[in-house]
Amino acid sequence: ITDAYDDNGSADILELSHLTKNINSENDIEKWNDSPAYIAIYNVLSLLNDSVKSKPRNTPREPRPIITNILAAFDKVRTILNEVEPFTQPQRFGNRAFRVFLTRVFNERAEILKDVTDNADAHEYFCQSFGSWTRIDYGTGHEFNFLAFITALAVLNLIEPNDCVCIVFDVFWAYWDLILAVQDRYHQEPAGSHGAWGVDDYVALPFVFGSSQLIDHSEITPANVIDR
Repeated sequence: ITDAYDDNGSADILELSHLTKNINSENDIEKWNDSPAYIAIYNVLSLLNDSVKSKPRNTPREPRPIITNILAAFDKVRTILNEVEPFTQPQRFGNRAFRVFLTRVFNERAEILKDVTDNADAHEYFCQSFGSWTRIDYGTGHEFNFLAFITALAVLNLIEPNDCVCIVFDVFWAYWDLILAVQDRYHQEPAGSHGAWGVDDYVALPFVFGSSQLIDHSEITPANVIDR
């Protein structure tokens, strides 16, 4: 992989992936909405959301080995993160050491995920969930890639509905902790920030799952959103 930026600071669209982008127009969106992939991701998200309805994070649960193996994969990524030091020279946008980090994650993906799955597409979604190699940014599209990774594990029958509480409260929580560490270390920009809804520039799913947790809560209501 070579540096995508030329001497004038312009960028070619270069990402660390073997996947092909197939949503490029409004017509493609319609095809996507009717696709088996969309249905699978929607169903998995619904199961995850329903699994934590009205539940606190300290809900008793017993993670199966697949859950602990995913968490162990995060530990391997964090090791790489700790080993790849940020570059010290001044940089206009995010620190380009992120590209070294993400290239290592991509090149070592088989080893990182060896106890989770050997499925090539799942590996790609996992790598894409840490941000853009080209722009050194992170946003809800990258978070969506992690949801696609979880969906791939479901389609492969590696995870099942009984795992959903652990996936939300353990796996997604560990993922968010990890991406926050990546953002902090390499100063990732928010991807396409518009301040929509005043929620978050980087992620959406904490608010989806969190709102499910607060359904029928005895004390916290929607009116509390303005109560510091």
